[in-house]
Amino acid sequence: MEFDFDFDDDIEVDNNKDDDIEVDNNEDEDSDEESVLSNDNAYFSNEDKVEEETDRIIPDSHRRALSASTIMCAIYCYYTTGSPTDLCVSCMIDMTNVDLGPVVYIMRRHEVDTWDGIRGCWCTNCRAALYVIFPRNMCSVCMHHNFEH
Repeated sequence: MEFDFDFDDDIEVDNNKDDDIEVDNNEDEDSDEESVLSNDNAYFSNEDKVEEETDRIIPDSHRRALSASTIMCAIYCYYTTGSPTDLCVSCMIDMTNVDLGPVVYIMRRHEVDTWDGIRGCWCTNCRAALYVIFPRNMCSVCMHHNFEH
C-alpha cells in the first residue's frame, strides 16, 4: 500500500516543549474493578483486541536527514506511586498483591523534543523502557491534535 504525503508539512520545529500529562487519581478503595473501569473512560475500552497498523514510504532524502537533532515524540505509559517507583505493565501485574502505598497513579505523558533531548524513563523493577519514540508524522497524539485544530 502506498500513501501520498506532503513530507514538507510533516517536518517542523517546535520550540515549545509539549508535555501533556494525564493522571488518574482514583482514591476510592472500596469500589470494585468493574465500576472503576466504567468510570475511567480514558482507559476503558469495550472493544476486544484492537490492532492498527500504519505505514508510509519515506523518500531517501528524509531518511538521510534523520539525526540526533530531529524533532521526535515520546509517549510514556507507566504506573507510579509518586515516589521514585515507576513500573511497567508487566511488573505492575506481577505486583498486584504487593502493598505499594496508599495511592498508585497510571501516567501517560507525551513529550516533544529532539531525539537527543528525550529524557526517557525506565521501570524501577525490570529496567524496561516506559516510553516509545515516534517521528512526529507517525505520532498518534500529534496527529490527533492536528486534526482538532
